[in-house]
Amino acid sequence: MKNKNPPKNKLIIISLAAFFLAAFIFEYFVYAHSVDTISWYERQSQPHPDYDGLQSAPNASWFEVDGCGSGTMLDTTTNLCWERSPLSTTGNWANRKAYCEGLSLGDKGAGEWRLPEPKELRGLVHTGISSGYGDHLNSIGFSNFVNNVYLTGTLTEWDSGMVWFVLFSNGSVGYDAITTGQRAVCVSWND
Repeated sequence: MKNKNPPKNKLIIISLAAFFLAAFIFEYFVYAHSVDTISWYERQSQPHPDYDGLQSAPNASWFEVDGCGSGTMLDTTTNLCWERSPLSTTGNWANRKAYCEGLSLGDKGAGEWRLPEPKELRGLVHTGISSGYGDHLNSIGFSNFVNNVYLTGTLTEWDSGMVWFVLFSNGSVGYDAITTGQRAVCVSWND
């Protein structure tokens, strides 16, 4: 009479196959979204191009006061023009976006200014300073920066009601509802 029970080694192989299939399904459907989010966050959190791995903060030699006309700061390492003294009031994302797009400052007219991308805004902060990036920027020629949240022009990939920001008290990147009142600084390319 033939034994109808499969050998133990076949049971082990079937069990292992089921385990690996379950792990793959978990990885693909559950964990994949958080990995994509982390990867995107890490891409946005890359240091300023001039850091070259150094743990230094932006310094005055990188910026030219009024480099794009009166009221601006030209970042000579990225060729970005920054609003030297951002508004001290808060507003939601749509208000801040409209403000930047309508701004006429220095050599740049309305339609040439915008909210920065996360990587651009993150370029103003770095881990060389443990906190107080707004205070640091004020010490090198900017004014009116505070150690608080500054909005970017980028909505999250998974929810168009959420926008990325940079927290100037510690340099972290996060996201919040577009309806939340926050600060912003405008940026433009130096032509």
